Amino acid sequence: SSIYANSISFGEDEEYIAFYFMDTVGVDAKKNLNYSEITMTIMNSAVLEEDTEASIQTALNLAGQTIDASRVYVFEEISTTSTRNTYEWCARGVEPAIDDLQNLEKADYNYDTIVNSGMYICGDVRELPDDDREILESQGIKALAIISFYDNKKPLGYVGFDECKRY
Repeated sequence: SSIYANSISFGEDEEYIAFYFMDTVGVDAKKNLNYSEITMTIMNSAVLEEDTEASIQTALNLAGQTIDASRVYVFEEISTTSTRNTYEWCARGVEPAIDDLQNLEKADYNYDTIVNSGMYICGDVRELPDDDREILESQGIKALAIISFYDNKKPLGYVGFDECKRY
């Protein structure tokens, strides 16, 4: 296992140190090096890329290809009652869903459960409540993992990873 760090500056007043933990137990050295290189590429893009949207798309693309996801996306809160899909990357042959996922009411899906859990994983959407299952199956999703992001403990949204090929 390894712990990595990188400093990130957002102007003169905002400087952060990002730490990430990589569990390398059972991973061969070549694959571990690849994950490290990808992580550093994403972090460098976040720091050096002047176009924020291009940097986010780079991160989603690399993350999706690395873990062989069908779709990777970002959802953000737009009000106290609704969210929207703001960024999306799709693997070849996977239909984008971003246009259909604007102004979603939090009450229409398990938003609070998702963001308050920090990490939400469902290996088979057929096991979810009907309302959630119907939303996900209409997008071809069979399994998913979601990681919440926060600002001073206030949920801002989440990054999701969809699997559309297998349960």
